[in-house]
Amino acid sequence: SPRLFAVMTAFLLLSVASFALMELSGVPEAFRVPAASAATLLILLLPAFRLLFEKGSIFKRMVGALYLCFCVLMAARILYSLVNFGVNTFTNFSIQSVTYICMLLMMVASTTAYLLLSKEQTNELINRMATTDFLTNIPNRAGFLKTAEERFEKCRQRGEGIALIFLDLDDFKLANDRFGHDFGDMVLRRIGQLLEHCVRREDAVCRYGGEEFLNYAAHVDTPPLRQVAELYLHMVGDVHCP
Repeated sequence: SPRLFAVMTAFLLLSVASFALMELSGVPEAFRVPAASAATLLILLLPAFRLLFEKGSIFKRMVGALYLCFCVLMAARILYSLVNFGVNTFTNFSIQSVTYICMLLMMVASTTAYLLLSKEQTNELINRMATTDFLTNIPNRAGFLKTAEERFEKCRQRGEGIALIFLDLDDFKLANDRFGHDFGDMVLRRIGQLLEHCVRREDAVCRYGGEEFLNYAAHVDTPPLRQVAELYLHMVGDVHCP
């Protein structure tokens, strides 16, 4: 989010300024090593957790794991420098050597990872725009057909029944003409929200076009299907818009 980005940027600038001030004021290097390591750890920790644990691709999680490993290495460097007071940037110990190597690798890998993650995010956005109805924020016809085709094939292999429920709003044009298109858009958004809320996880719903909606219901038989259709009719008939 823009707010989080602003906070992270401010913390980064504050860390750089603080370290420069420590350098100019002659603070011993034994203090600067853990301070710089702690700042680096705090800057990378939140992105590492978000990349690793938030929903995303395997590549995104791999990048998060890489950052998290580097954070663990920074924590080890902090502990070592505090326990062995007096170490500096030229002190030869294994943690520091690995840290420098990882820093070089991170500078190269982070740039590449940023470009690849940006491309991945752009592809996701393009795919969402192509398969989502911009007004109701539910799948459009293209997105619905793609999902329904995959689920239909699973039901066909299992020999399960499926159904399509087609909903068409009566006299919607009259409502648009009488109350305006903004009111009509509000009605469509509200119905889209209701349909998306009440369908099961294995079902799919979409705005088929105009005032027409379509619901794909998996492994159903006639009596429950009739109840579902009647529920939709009752639900849509009770739509209230402010």
